[in-house]
Amino acid sequence: MAASPGLNDSFIEEGYWWIAGREDEKVGGTLSFDPANGPVLKLLGLLHDLVASMDAALGAGGADSPTIYGVTTKGKPVTLLRAFNANRQLNMPGLAHETWKANILVVGIHLDSEEEPLFLRSYVRFESIEDWLGHRPFTSIHDSDAKTITVVASKPQQSHLADHKISRSVAPAASTPTTSQRHAIRSMQ
Repeated sequence: MAASPGLNDSFIEEGYWWIAGREDEKVGGTLSFDPANGPVLKLLGLLHDLVASMDAALGAGGADSPTIYGVTTKGKPVTLLRAFNANRQLNMPGLAHETWKANILVVGIHLDSEEEPLFLRSYVRFESIEDWLGHRPFTSIHDSDAKTITVVASKPQQSHLADHKISRSVAPAASTPTTSQRHAIRSMQ
């Protein structure tokens, strides 16, 4: 079984797509994703009814930013949040089709909104975090004659991270002493 695509992997998936309130009016289409262009959904049909689609095509509709739901031919649920119509063609005679783009793509679950919590908890591991923080919490001193290694752990200065909603403080775990600790490890020879 092939691994699921990662955040920087391109992919193309076919499936059925719909919006809330029109679950029985699924539209066939193809979702493509690449890191440069983001998600692009090309539909053979319309997500909205014909009148609403014509109004939007003529500029009479309001700003449309629906959540689009889908299921791929492989059975994976997909959600496109903050979607916007990039192209709509109403061919008469012929088939109507449209192209949607979105700001957020979630594969594996249907979300009602971007505010809906996805995880109860998560863990992050950084490579070279010491370089990024400019702090190395552990230093060691090797004494070959005494056959000892002394490890010194020092608490970093508190750093503040901020986002557009709240400010958070990052500090070491509460069990970390406020002063440096020294531990000697004696070689057993």
